[in-house]
Amino acid sequence: MYRLHCAITHLMLVVFGIAFGYAVLRSRALPGWVGWSSFAIAALHLAGVPSMFNGIAATWLAAVGIATLRRRTSLRSAAHA
Repeated sequence: MYRLHCAITHLMLVVFGIAFGYAVLRSRALPGWVGWSSFAIAALHLAGVPSMFNGIAATWLAAVGIATLRRRTSLRSAAHA
């Protein structure tokens, strides 16, 4: 049962990764590397459907969070200047 749940989790992360990457590249709301890395992480999750490792998404989400916070800080600095 757990292996089935893990495979579904990977597939859901593939769908999310593709949709998020497409939205980022189309809207340019975040740097381009975020969109392209989202596609790369989605490919890794697709390859990992039969596995039980799920730490890739957490690492990627942490990097995107830091990039978002850094971008917000730089936009605030530019607005005050």
